[in-house]
Amino acid sequence: MDLLPSPHQSQSQDYPQVFRQLQQHLDQLPIGFPATTSGIELRILTRLFTPLEAQISLSLNLLPSSPKQVWHRIQKQKELQTDELNLQMIGDILSTLAKKGAIMMGWRKSIPVYSNAMLAIGMFEFQGDFMTKEFAGDVLQYMDEGFRDEFFQQSPLQVRPIPTKGVLTPEFPIARYDDIREIINHVTGPISAVNCVCKCSQDLLGNPCKVTNKRLWCLTLSYDPKYDPNTADFFHKERKILSKAETFDLLTAAEKEGLVLQPSNSQKPIFVCLCCGDCCGVLSEAKKLPKPAQFFQSNYFISYSATECISCFRCVSRCQMDAITKNGTQGVNGRNGVTIDYDRCIGCGLCVTTCKSQALQLIRKAIQNSPPKDTTRLYIKILEGKMGRFKAYRMLFQLLFGVAPH
Repeated sequence: MDLLPSPHQSQSQDYPQVFRQLQQHLDQLPIGFPATTSGIELRILTRLFTPLEAQISLSLNLLPSSPKQVWHRIQKQKELQTDELNLQMIGDILSTLAKKGAIMMGWRKSIPVYSNAMLAIGMFEFQGDFMTKEFAGDVLQYMDEGFRDEFFQQSPLQVRPIPTKGVLTPEFPIARYDDIREIINHVTGPISAVNCVCKCSQDLLGNPCKVTNKRLWCLTLSYDPKYDPNTADFFHKERKILSKAETFDLLTAAEKEGLVLQPSNSQKPIFVCLCCGDCCGVLSEAKKLPKPAQFFQSNYFISYSATECISCFRCVSRCQMDAITKNGTQGVNGRNGVTIDYDRCIGCGLCVTTCKSQALQLIRKAIQNSPPKDTTRLYIKILEGKMGRFKAYRMLFQLLFGVAPH
């Protein structure tokens, strides 16, 4: 796989040792948290954790744990003066960390459970409507210095492009997990539209999106009819709970604006990002790589007929991956046609929806990639690719039964 070389990096300033320990701890997650020479990853952590919070987070891991389980682990830590802490304080600190988007939070039989969060998809996205210019800038720098390589070298990616709704004719061959209509129709809980954290981050950095002026694009999907986004979602001040009809209207609007559909990479996705190549942390960073298509598990590609091309070139501006360029090959009207760079095409189909001459067609690949059944299996698969199946399952077994080092 072709990744970019790291740029020149400056020496790291001094931070309390606990932040280096937390960085090394988080680096063991499916998408790691690699060290850099500049230490930018430590500055990111100091924006989310106090030293005490960082120390407590060392007692979390990939699997959800109750405050009582975390408290038992903390009592074994020599670094903490546990006589100054108690179970209630640990629960309060974990709740605070979850509300800051520093860790994951869920529920187990009405008891809150917590786990470490990856930077992406995780801590970055959890900043939501509370994103700051400083945090956004640090993450962008970290992308250049090390995190881009970590994110793209782990397989499969956490998101995957699927065909846009406008290409889904009755005769179009598509599996349920690639069909956005089927994905939405199988959601049994609330669907919410929230602000795109990538676009909002770029706004803060003075680089507003060149593709769309709207921000309320990202969809969160729940399969629990009792789930209430207004009370359970800490991260978004602005959200709109959508009916399925309103969701399909939003998807139609996204296609018109030229946004790529990227659900989370499972057969039961928990979100759908509507992305552009200008702001999206995945697409914009992938575009910097020489052959970005190799990192995406897309089941489609574009075919092009030069004889049908009328040289309108709408497809050139529609493509979010710069996979379509003008060339010197003449079409039927005597003007130039286009060239498809298949190392950059991710099979989203946006170009097809505005090709009036049907010179562009979305074609199903002979070998299909079936996504993992759910998010848990996705991260297990990433761990298998990262450390091998035996080591991955051994680590999960140790964490599950409490025999792994913390």
